Amino acid sequence: MAMVNGTTFGINQSLFVSKNTHYQTKEITHFPSISRTDVYASQPDDSKGLNIEKLLKPMTADTAHSLGSRYTITNMTRNQYSSLLRELRDMGIITPQDFSVGYGGMIPYTDTKGKTAYTEADGWPRGKEQTDFAELLQNCANTCRNFMSSQGEAINSTRMTSDSYDRLLKIFNQIQENVPEKGEPTMEINRIGNGRIIGQQSIRKDTAITQPNHTFQELFHARAAEAPVKIESAATTNAIPTDITILPGDSVEVKLEKLKQIASVSDYTGMSYEDIYTTIWNRYNDAFGGNLPAIICPMGPLANGWDDISNQFYEETGEAVIHPLFQEFYEQGLLEKGEFYDRDDTYIMQRISDIQSAPLGYSGMSFEEKKQAIYSKYQGKTSYIDFMNMQGELQHSLVYMNELGREASSDYLSSMNSHITYDYVYKNLGLLDKMSASNPNPHSQLTEAEWDAIYAWQFDSETLFRDLKSFFSSGFSNSPSRFEILEFLNNYEKEDKR
Repeated sequence: MAMVNGTTFGINQSLFVSKNTHYQTKEITHFPSISRTDVYASQPDDSKGLNIEKLLKPMTADTAHSLGSRYTITNMTRNQYSSLLRELRDMGIITPQDFSVGYGGMIPYTDTKGKTAYTEADGWPRGKEQTDFAELLQNCANTCRNFMSSQGEAINSTRMTSDSYDRLLKIFNQIQENVPEKGEPTMEINRIGNGRIIGQQSIRKDTAITQPNHTFQELFHARAAEAPVKIESAATTNAIPTDITILPGDSVEVKLEKLKQIASVSDYTGMSYEDIYTTIWNRYNDAFGGNLPAIICPMGPLANGWDDISNQFYEETGEAVIHPLFQEFYEQGLLEKGEFYDRDDTYIMQRISDIQSAPLGYSGMSFEEKKQAIYSKYQGKTSYIDFMNMQGELQHSLVYMNELGREASSDYLSSMNSHITYDYVYKNLGLLDKMSASNPNPHSQLTEAEWDAIYAWQFDSETLFRDLKSFFSSGFSNSPSRFEILEFLNNYEKEDKR
């Protein structure tokens, strides 16, 4: 049960409440550990007391190494620079505010009314010319500092802009310092249309990319001491050893360890990518209550263990399917290493969509047919978990990317994440007041029973889409695709008859 403005929400009551006011969303702060969503604060100084650096994910040497293999910081086009910023944002290494500031080279000036305003820095490239973006960012950072100095006080919005440039410069320096030597193996990163990051080896497609997780090993062996699990090699193609049994009462950690053990002895020789992907999907879906679409959908606050499930699923399918598939794309000249595909790459889009939607029964359908099949499947299903599963299927089948393109779909889903997490789940459970720099994820303290109650809430999607339309119609959205997203939302409301 949750109290919102004196109203008690039970399992069978709506998750949403009618709101007399809509939160103004002028400044954005990113809390990557909360399901990789954006936090929309009501005023520019709402994040003043937060140590943003502690809430962002660190730039690891491996990540810097991967990015350095594909981006030359001192010699990039505007498109390459924008792509790098999006990767950093989606990985939670920079905030959406950092992305917005860096995207257009935002600098402060004093307008005719004597007030602080912002404009794009001079010399910011727009075409395909290559530029030293480290130098451009440094110039913008210096402009911000000089402006604050000339005003005689640290104007908060300018201070935050300056901080964004400092973070970007620090990260760009790390990337430059980790550029791989010629011929050195590198890990490429490509998103498969759902906000998740999947690594790709560029040297050998059969190279393992995962390392043993000793925590899982320890937990597994501790549990195995109570009920020994004997592991033997699979005798036939794709056979699951009958002596590895995933029990309903197993913890998430134990289930994941057993799934690893099954994967280690599975033989996919002679199987199509669709069959391999379906086999792996069914194992995880069966192990975790049939809610895998919701689990791997980066939407809303994640229940305890869901991020671990999602990461391991993507690692396993990445090694068995996605990495060799992309190697084929490279060899066929359909993509260059490090290049992102988009909706214009029709063959690649359809191929990936067919593979990833095969377990759901949508392989071979057109994108429009997949969309309508998903709407039909969830017609009359209105619980929170139903909505999450539906979103997971739409994302995983690349329906959103096909409708909006990579950039617009990323912006759209990021905004939906934020509204679901903070305007509804966090607000209705009273978790907003519990958020702090030392406790950025108060949902992590929820019990399994509390999560079950949340899943059963009746979800008013009409309110959500009305709020999303309001957000993208307002001046608070800085998405360059907001008009396209608005058109998409109008069509979505007409088509989704759940």
